Amino acid sequence: MALGTLDQMGFNRAERKNIALTRDQQKNRPIEEKESNRRLETMENADCAIGDAIKVLHVCDREGDNYELFDKAIQSGRHFLIRIVHNRMAVENEQIVDKIRKTPSKGRVKARVPRDSRRNVKEREVVLQVRHAQYEIKKPQIKNKNKALLASLTVWVIYVKEERPPKDIEAIEWFLMTNEEAESFGAAYEIVG
Repeated sequence: MALGTLDQMGFNRAERKNIALTRDQQKNRPIEEKESNRRLETMENADCAIGDAIKVLHVCDREGDNYELFDKAIQSGRHFLIRIVHNRMAVENEQIVDKIRKTPSKGRVKARVPRDSRRNVKEREVVLQVRHAQYEIKKPQIKNKNKALLASLTVWVIYVKEERPPKDIEAIEWFLMTNEEAESFGAAYEIVG
């Protein structure tokens, strides 16, 4: 149950990114020099505001998909739920998005999708397949210089895909990563909710 917002910050990019840096140089910068560091700051601020008595689940969209956030949350006992964008490598040298897509569906649920007036799409009922599995993900090679980061992290990945979407409508497809236990279909569905 959501009780409220514990921390929030506005962000306007004051100037363009440094285009003098190559893509690899930009990737190799420390997290403190990147815009994505604000998610780590928000996590700390929110946890300071609430203390240890109440469980806080940090929810981020795809921009929160960074190893430093996962690592910091796990090492400090915090909880996260991220809609992932990166196809991370598991310790078995398999990519988790590819692997979870091949996992048999653990169950189906019906849900209502609200109308989208921008695209002129009416409200509709959908059937969602839910897959979930636990993975141990590797620290990305690009982060190997950062010895403070754990070499691997144990996470749950939940994959939700719409069955038989209407013609001309893109199917719902979410890849979620969490350190919340999602052993059962019920637990995975609760996290999706």
